[in-house]
Amino acid sequence: MTAGSQEDWPLIGRSAELGSIAAVLRRGERGGVLLTGEAGIGKSRLARAVLQRCREDGMLVVTATGSEATREMPFAAVANWLPEGAPPSTRADFFGAATRRLRSAADGRRIVLGLDDANFLDDVSAALVQHLVTTVDARPLATARGEAAGREPVAALRRRGLVEVFEVRALTGGEVGELLRGVLGGPVDGLTSELLCRNTQGNPLFLRHLIDSGLETGALAERDGVWCWSGPLTAHTRLGDAVAAAIGTLTEADAEAMEYIAHAEPVEAGVLERLVPARVLEGLESRSLITVEPGGSRLLVRCAHPLYSEVTRARTGRLRQRRVFQRLAGVAAGPDEDRLRLVDWRLRAGMAVSDDQVLGAAEDALTRCDPRLAEELARQVPRRAAVGVLGQALVAQGKAEEAESLLRSATTGDLIAVRAINLLWGLRRPEAAEEVVRTAAVAAPELGVAELAIDFFGKGAIRAVGRAQLESVNPVVAGAAATLSAYLRTFAGQPGQVVAEFGELGLSHVWASLRGAARACHLHALTLTGRPREALRTAERYYAEAIAEGDPAEVALIALERGVCESWSGRVRNALPHLREARALVTDAMPFPIQAYVVSEYAACVSALREPEQTTELIAEARARMPRRSGLSDHMTFGEIRVLANSGQTAHAANLVESLVHRQIATGRLTNAVECQYYLCRLRPSVQAAELLTELAARCDSPAFPLFAEHARTLATGDVGGLESVATRMAELGYHGMALEAATAGADVAAAKGDSRAAARLGRVAEQQLAECGGFRRVWLGPVTGPQPLTAREREVCELAVAGLDNAGIAARLAVSVRTVGNHLQHAYAKLGVRRRTDLAAALELPVLPGLPL
Repeated sequence: MTAGSQEDWPLIGRSAELGSIAAVLRRGERGGVLLTGEAGIGKSRLARAVLQRCREDGMLVVTATGSEATREMPFAAVANWLPEGAPPSTRADFFGAATRRLRSAADGRRIVLGLDDANFLDDVSAALVQHLVTTVDARPLATARGEAAGREPVAALRRRGLVEVFEVRALTGGEVGELLRGVLGGPVDGLTSELLCRNTQGNPLFLRHLIDSGLETGALAERDGVWCWSGPLTAHTRLGDAVAAAIGTLTEADAEAMEYIAHAEPVEAGVLERLVPARVLEGLESRSLITVEPGGSRLLVRCAHPLYSEVTRARTGRLRQRRVFQRLAGVAAGPDEDRLRLVDWRLRAGMAVSDDQVLGAAEDALTRCDPRLAEELARQVPRRAAVGVLGQALVAQGKAEEAESLLRSATTGDLIAVRAINLLWGLRRPEAAEEVVRTAAVAAPELGVAELAIDFFGKGAIRAVGRAQLESVNPVVAGAAATLSAYLRTFAGQPGQVVAEFGELGLSHVWASLRGAARACHLHALTLTGRPREALRTAERYYAEAIAEGDPAEVALIALERGVCESWSGRVRNALPHLREARALVTDAMPFPIQAYVVSEYAACVSALREPEQTTELIAEARARMPRRSGLSDHMTFGEIRVLANSGQTAHAANLVESLVHRQIATGRLTNAVECQYYLCRLRPSVQAAELLTELAARCDSPAFPLFAEHARTLATGDVGGLESVATRMAELGYHGMALEAATAGADVAAAKGDSRAAARLGRVAEQQLAECGGFRRVWLGPVTGPQPLTAREREVCELAVAGLDNAGIAARLAVSVRTVGNHLQHAYAKLGVRRRTDLAAALELPVLPGLPL
């Protein structure tokens, strides 16, 4: 499978240039256009689009293509401009015949000369172009690579003022993403879009070859409806040829310099100058093949394009690579050189390096947040000596099984803690993690961090903890501690404190997925403290930073929280693409809480948008990604409850969430309790439920929670003025979904009371908020008052019957007699006009969702 010819691709990001160039060719005064830019940037594609527009505008378009093979052959490029028959014997005959033919064919229309690769036109053809421009007012539209724009014959067109120069720019990141979606026919995850954009630098030709490479090797594949790239870029043959053509001819010295830079970039200019003559580097810079930029007090040199490096490395044999690193290490052996880089080069060169030096470099790599390099270096020394740094590097990369095999022999407190955390998050074995901590023969502060993680994610309990208890010198445990601090406070009723102090956490970049988890907590805390708009802005920044870092787990977490923020804002349709991206990025190598959160939230969103066919499988998957015993079980239950409510089983969902709230209060998860109780109050308003929400809100520090409680109270009491006030304040904060619910309920109550003016006023507010929500309404947004087909108990009995329980099971679930259940069902059958329980799902418009909680 390939992405097809570049000619078939949509012309993305060129509409402004297309219009401007066509306008130049249409205007009255004489003048043409020269398109310049690097190879593959899209000059020819843009020129062809302009020429097609010229044809549509009624102009006569004739084309010619220069080539290096025919540039010494007179008339070769423009032979098709002549009349059929014998070719002219002289240059004058040629010019006259071509002029007469084009003038006749034009019949008074404007003539446009399409000249692709104009720098390769032979001299006679170039002279004919200038002749036609001056005699028949032909307008040239020429293309040439940037470095060739100053050479003949292109220079002649510019010198005589016959063309206006347009430099064809590279596609932006957004345009590359749009192009990818158009070519692949579906959404593309942000990491893939960034990977392809960064490595092609917006060059469409390189992009096509990279896509073809990914499709052919399977690296680029559709996963859960989203196109994702997995694994490293591959040196595709056609891509390599295209890049080589863009680089152009290199001397032996040029090629050698490019090898040094490609294998060591960014490399200090001083190091290179000990290996390569300065004139060679200056020549490469002038040809835009390398870039030189400041790096502190030094100058750093890179290849000008990522693919120049990629292809150069791919085309360098192993023995040659070894020689490259030998020479780099030989000239960079001074006392001021970077120990990590020097050790890495010496190892790649096959030179002798002591174990102590390698381990020191591996520790440096871990400190610099490069666990991949730390692992690579640590594997160069005996396994026993490398346990600490290698174990941390493996855990930070999600290589949980191998990390456990290595850390099983750990004896120091910090490594025992790393092992316990890996058993918990990586291997989903909370009981084993607890046993490791309990039986540790040493004491260490890191073990306290592991205990907190086990309590929260294993047992579901939250303990108050001071910042001093979370301190650690171990990079991996320090990352876990920072994340735990954010989690514990966010879900223990202190989201306001998380918002206020998040900048002081000192997040570790060693374990990127945990940094992402802490940032996700920050975003959730912003959302829960009345700042959903700020949460969305911050999420965009975090997402861009996570994409730049390139860790799929971190990107998945931020994408997840973007979806959650959109849902809290009421824009559930906007949430779906973010949650779908997060779902596509989830792998078994990620800490299990990430997996479970992502799949659960995705299921709730899908069900809210009335796509129930996916939800049963998603809920089952979310459960399968969790340990048998986990503190996240209640979060999974809340996801399942939302699926039930979104599918119309609101009475059953309300009963389940009521039980869930009491468990959360008992375990100290006050924030979760507020979220769930608020949900209950909206599903089944009651004064008693509103009072409990008010009490819970008072125990937390979020300024938004009292507003949630007020919404619950006014909903339960039918307070029209209160509902209007709540709707206004919710809308001001950015909670448009809740504003819609309050305004809709207020309008319904006002109408039932005969207050038409208030009903109309609240109806207008509801319409405004519905527009803010993109037309999305919660399934329970029906009249609060007025006749109902079924009583609340009849509805609940019917929902349980649809869920699959028999009369005895329903009776046990509701603590009533089997006879009472039968009576409720008979009353419901009569009201709904059905005869049997198998008809209930259709009558109530309820999907059958096996596997959800009963």
